Amino acid sequence: MEVADTIIVTGRRRASQRLQPLPDLTDPLLPRAQLRLFGDAQLGPDVGPDAGGTPSIMLRLKIPF
Repeated sequence: MEVADTIIVTGRRRASQRLQPLPDLTDPLLPRAQLRLFGDAQLGPDVGPDAGGTPSIMLRLKIPF
């Protein structure tokens, strides 16, 4: 029996030999780049949803009111 896309692991492992869960990498690793323009207004890059398979990049201006 040969299955190319299956990995079978058998046997018992000690706790020190077990693989640990991967860390949660959903949080951004670097802070977002933002530029303070005047007062509390900020300008920074943002990534939009895919449009036809190509991600779009835009500038976002935040002005609190």
